[in-house]
Amino acid sequence: MATISGGTSNAGAAVANDSSITDATKAILNGVNASGGVYTTTTAGSASTPAVAGGPDRAVTIVDQPSSVVQVGSQLNAFVVADQAATIAGGAGSGTIVGSTGGDLIGTAGSGGGQYSLLAGAGNDTIIAASGQSTINGGDGADIIGVFGGQNLVAVGAGDTAFVAAGQNTVQGSAGSTTGFSGGQNVFVGSAGAETIIAAQGTSTISGGAGKDLFLFTKLDNSGGRHVITDFGAGGTADTLAFVGLGATSVDALLANATVSGGSVTLNFSGGISVTVQNTTVDALRGNILLG
Repeated sequence: MATISGGTSNAGAAVANDSSITDATKAILNGVNASGGVYTTTTAGSASTPAVAGGPDRAVTIVDQPSSVVQVGSQLNAFVVADQAATIAGGAGSGTIVGSTGGDLIGTAGSGGGQYSLLAGAGNDTIIAASGQSTINGGDGADIIGVFGGQNLVAVGAGDTAFVAAGQNTVQGSAGSTTGFSGGQNVFVGSAGAETIIAAQGTSTISGGAGKDLFLFTKLDNSGGRHVITDFGAGGTADTLAFVGLGATSVDALLANATVSGGSVTLNFSGGISVTVQNTTVDALRGNILLG
């Protein structure tokens, strides 16, 4: 296992002498302090021209190092992890983090957050973003993506599961993905495939796309939620609305108490939760609602 951390200057330290690290990587890790299989990077630029210690440009490539742990410093511009699964933790700075073909754990941490581009590799990855402004791409594989605060742009890949809480986030879905919202002000844009979108507290604007989507609404507490679906039944598909734990026991009663205005139908629930379905009618919704 290798642990690679950005931050403290350590210019002039010996380059790690490990046969599993390529010569190019040793050049990038110029200024590395190695002891007992633990590697601490303090400066990096390119294979041909390493940056000075403490400089803003730090690019790291890890080759044939399974179970690596990478801690990003506050000045990081780029981390690249290849070949093996790794744990990558971002700091309060900005940078680009690229996962491997293995199953990576990629996260940005710190109360100040950071401005990161997080690109998962082909494995089944876990990506966690805290505060800050990040662009997240799940890539291939069945990934788990958690977003907690910040203003993030999230691309959810096919088979991915995303949970978005707080902040102001925009999520791009893919066929076969599942996305859950709770808190914050979020926007979801679906694809032409079938997706599952779950919403609780907060406000969200949801465009499911042309696929046969499931829109599921529930509540975790009594803080309320206001959600808008812009394209229910888009492309002639039979989307489904599901309401779980919201106190509704009869579809007929729910529709009878709906508010109809300007081509939109608003369904109202206890706890201050409402769901507005645009460009539809009460009759069009009937037969496409599930209660639980």
